[in-house]
Amino acid sequence: MFNSDHHTVRSVNDGPALRAAALAVLLTVSVSSASLFFYGVSGALVCAAAAFILFGSAVRVIALDYPHAHLGLCNVITALRAGLVCLLVGSLAVPDVIVENSWILTSIAVTAFAMDGLDGWVARRAQLVSSIGARFDMETDAIFGATLALMLIASGQGGFAVLVLGFTRYVYLALGLLLPWLNDPIPESYRRKAVCVLQITALIILLAPIGVPAAFVATVAAMLLLWSFGLDIIWLSQNR
Repeated sequence: MFNSDHHTVRSVNDGPALRAAALAVLLTVSVSSASLFFYGVSGALVCAAAAFILFGSAVRVIALDYPHAHLGLCNVITALRAGLVCLLVGSLAVPDVIVENSWILTSIAVTAFAMDGLDGWVARRAQLVSSIGARFDMETDAIFGATLALMLIASGQGGFAVLVLGFTRYVYLALGLLLPWLNDPIPESYRRKAVCVLQITALIILLAPIGVPAAFVATVAAMLLLWSFGLDIIWLSQNR
């Protein structure tokens, strides 16, 4: 019975996994080629490494745990957004490019940001909602924020608030290794989603050469992000 069930699950997941793998190869080649044009060899290598790690992890999880028979447009949209994030990662190898081509990079960031939320809407419309898709979306958001923060630091706009905006989630994950109850599930929250939107918006505004009061924008956004994480930690502490 176990073997029969196992083969049934594999027959359902093999299709999405193969499509995800093909899409991963196509996107990795595409963004690496674009990075080679924009950033040179070093940028292309960094971009390719980021794409390999991100897409490779996603394909592995889809192969093991994806519950639907079809990959769906929703996951394709998330993958495209992840590809744009990897394209931004390549710029970290050539910091001068971040300053010289800030409008181009800001446009890429805005495009990736605009696609956020579309994948979830498409997934609900197609009845392909899954924890795997949600996790892929969330990890893409986290890498997106960290990449924008690193770009700001590389271009000389770093500061404590920028570090908070880019890496609070990873500090939280590290704390979860010491305090396992931080890994418990928490209810969905519009407050959390709104703060995430403000976090990425602030980082993009700081990246764009529009002369905003950077310290003020970064500080306010960082305080809101810490407040949101603090509320979740308090809830988890009370309900562990």
